[in-house]
Amino acid sequence: MSSTPHTQSDDTSTGGDCDLGAIDDLACSATGIKRQAEKTEQQLPRLTEFKDKFNSARADYTKARETAGADAEAADKTLKQVYEQLRCRIGAEEKHCLKEAVKQVFAEIRDCAGGWGCCADECDCKFDPSVGDEDTVASLAARIARYEAQVEREAACFTALAGEKDALTQRAAKIKADALQLLAEIAEPGKNVIRLWAQLLVLRKRLTGLYHGFGSVSEYMDCLCKVLLCVLKGSSAVAVLEGAKAKLECMDALKKKACEEKQTNTVDEVMEVYERLCRQCPPKGTVDEGSAEEDEEDEEWEEGKADWPGSRAIAVESSD
Repeated sequence: MSSTPHTQSDDTSTGGDCDLGAIDDLACSATGIKRQAEKTEQQLPRLTEFKDKFNSARADYTKARETAGADAEAADKTLKQVYEQLRCRIGAEEKHCLKEAVKQVFAEIRDCAGGWGCCADECDCKFDPSVGDEDTVASLAARIARYEAQVEREAACFTALAGEKDALTQRAAKIKADALQLLAEIAEPGKNVIRLWAQLLVLRKRLTGLYHGFGSVSEYMDCLCKVLLCVLKGSSAVAVLEGAKAKLECMDALKKKACEEKQTNTVDEVMEVYERLCRQCPPKGTVDEGSAEEDEEDEEWEEGKADWPGSRAIAVESSD
């Protein structure tokens, strides 16, 4: 399959031996190239922005992990104090039941909010920019729409990943603050111990999942790279297909125009074909003289004594 649509110039030619359909093909190719360039120009700002974010991501994310790590360590120490003060105030059965409840709720959160780790899907990052003879404007439009939807999903994934440096430090700071608040609450009389233990388990669970599945800076950067390359690949394919679709639209418009001209100037078209097919008179003696009956009809019609030549045959056919 080629990356440009197959076209036939015969449908838009001017006829005769001088077939200028290649000019139409060239003009439509230029239309396609222009559209591809326009689409690329539309995509470049976002791609450039993503590239800049990627280039600074390693340093930014490394710093964020260091900051979050310090807050996480402080929160862990606070939660240990909470644990020591609460563990003897709640029974084993309540502890077990709350543990199962936390496990269930966090599983439900993962299902509705999406899993952690790399949001790049290598199976979805497949974009075919080639165009074959069987492709039409409609088929290309459908493929473009599908690819653009995929690109937008990957772009949203990249945006979320790029913002992880801020989200990570915010999560760590909140866990640290909530842990200190919980430590203060357990000293207050009349507090529901079961609820306090539930708060402890939730904070502990959030602390263990602080990095959202990224075990290291390298894992985070590998994911970010995969997503960015997928956005680039998809954007490039969409631009190529937009150009191919524009060329097909141009060729379809020329074919439609040529057909309309044939319908409007039918006699001129007939004469043009006649000149092409019958440019030279046949050698003397080879002309079909026709039947005597046909000659008689022609003479009577030319003298205005009869109806159209061939009307007798039409009348006979009608009577049959």
